[in-house]
Amino acid sequence: MRVGVAATIRNLPVHKLANKMGPEKCKTIVAAHQLSGSDYTSKVGTKLSCLAEEPEGSLLHFGRNSSEDLLRYILRVAERYLVKVFNPNTSCQNFDELRYNYYHHTKICELSQLPPTTASITLHILRAFFVTYQRLNCLNEKTVALDPLSYGYEIQHDLLIPQKVNILLPPIDEFVPSCHCVAY
Repeated sequence: MRVGVAATIRNLPVHKLANKMGPEKCKTIVAAHQLSGSDYTSKVGTKLSCLAEEPEGSLLHFGRNSSEDLLRYILRVAERYLVKVFNPNTSCQNFDELRYNYYHHTKICELSQLPPTTASITLHILRAFFVTYQRLNCLNEKTVALDPLSYGYEIQHDLLIPQKVNILLPPIDEFVPSCHCVAY
């Protein structure tokens, strides 16, 4: 495989690396690649931070088994993994906690700079799971085809596009509690 840019272009013997790493690590690297961002998924963290968080421990089942019970477990573990990819020093267990922590304990002042919500990252993880499953099973004729509509996609104008999370805020009078203090 040819990698690099301009003066750093070189050929990388991927087949030799794959033999050295073994099939399990290769499969978890495919999962880590999809979770951290690819042609099919948004960027979350960096490839280096994904590898630093040891994907073979967290992503062992990712993209391999689509049973409903196991999928719920895989989603929780993948979210914890991505929280660590996003911020290795945090004790947060999910993106809602991380988002709250960033908002209250950092100097971030714009919503666009906050980490995604758990609801939106769950759709991202589902899409990454779907693509990983397709990649790992593309040569297996006995593979059960997954329905992309169950994995974070929707159809609009005959196109398959990523679902988005729309959370409506309550009216302002419900959002801020009324003060019933007695003035002296």
